[in-house]
Amino acid sequence: MQVTTLENTATVDQALEAIDRDGCVIIRNLASAPVMDEVERNLEPYFRRTPNGEGYFVGYSTKRMGALVAKSRGCHDLILNPTVLGIMDAVLGPMCSSYHLNLTQAIRICPGEVEQVFHNDDELFPFGEKRGQWMVNALWAY
Repeated sequence: MQVTTLENTATVDQALEAIDRDGCVIIRNLASAPVMDEVERNLEPYFRRTPNGEGYFVGYSTKRMGALVAKSRGCHDLILNPTVLGIMDAVLGPMCSSYHLNLTQAIRICPGEVEQVFHNDDELFPFGEKRGQWMVNALWAY
């Protein structure tokens, strides 16, 4: 499958068109380099203290940590990104009057790690017949 890649000048409607077609979209450089540098700099001390995972699903050579908002001010810029919020409004808005941030997690995949098993995160919501979207994931690669 080919995933659509857009530039950071893309509109929310262009991103939504790609999501509707492909199930996801890549938007290059959506966060500025200084913001991403700040996040990396702030999280590095935590990564050094974070152990590798202990399971096939989470990885044996992968580090994961949460509570990023408390660890880096730059994460505020990521979660309040207008394009991401516009996508969230469009996708989640028809199903609810408001939504909230469920999780922030940094993941560092180290050399030698195997691919994670393909899975759907929305299986967290056992509502039977699915009528709309219950969650949106935003990933920031750096």
